[in-house]
Amino acid sequence: LVTSATLVNCGSKDGTATATATGGSGNITYVWNPGNLTGQTISNLSVGNYTVTATDGSGCSATATVFVGQNGNLNLQANPYTAVVEEGNSVNLNASFSPYIPGTTYSWTPPNGLSCTDCPNPTATPTQTTTYNVQITTPDGCTADTNIKIIYRVKCGEFFVPTIFSPNGDGNNDEFKVYGKCVVAINMKIYDRWGELVFESDDQSFGWDGTYKGQLMNSASFVYVIDVSFLDERFEHVKGNVSLVR
Repeated sequence: LVTSATLVNCGSKDGTATATATGGSGNITYVWNPGNLTGQTISNLSVGNYTVTATDGSGCSATATVFVGQNGNLNLQANPYTAVVEEGNSVNLNASFSPYIPGTTYSWTPPNGLSCTDCPNPTATPTQTTTYNVQITTPDGCTADTNIKIIYRVKCGEFFVPTIFSPNGDGNNDEFKVYGKCVVAINMKIYDRWGELVFESDDQSFGWDGTYKGQLMNSASFVYVIDVSFLDERFEHVKGNVSLVR
């Protein structure tokens, strides 16, 4: 007695099982369980084991069991496939699949910036570029997953270089530095009126405090030359004058 089966598609009852008996005499009958189904081939089956007994015209019988498996492929789609979101903004995500199967659960990861992690259509408000994964699981155990990439863009705005600073220790405008968001690299050089380099920095947070070789400098005008690279791949080369006021 030889058996075979076709797979059940996720969420459906469309599997089949077939038995073929050889030898014996007379007509052969087939009875399947569970279900007490008859016929050489039975259809509209769910996932599981099915036992068939084949009996010939003389009453001789043979029994075999066949497992009807499952095809776990679901047509899962997530939108948008990719999106760009500026700082402070949100984007609606959506996962859908076919055929629709009631009771299917959703799981989104990572949870950062999502309005929900177990719904089909969360709102994403990320604070950095994030690839979200959504996985669905049907009541009969079928799974599928896919990704959505959200590219996060900071609102860089303009960067600012002051024209005057007063390094007097009052906590207000005590350093000369570059101000602005999205700065990823700088090189700042400051020269006195005779062209001597009095300060240099490659760190946006490290500004000039108005000293040179450990000595306070008098009120005067100085020349700055600054190269700035930004997160959005812009580059600026700026020159100008700054007044040191005591």
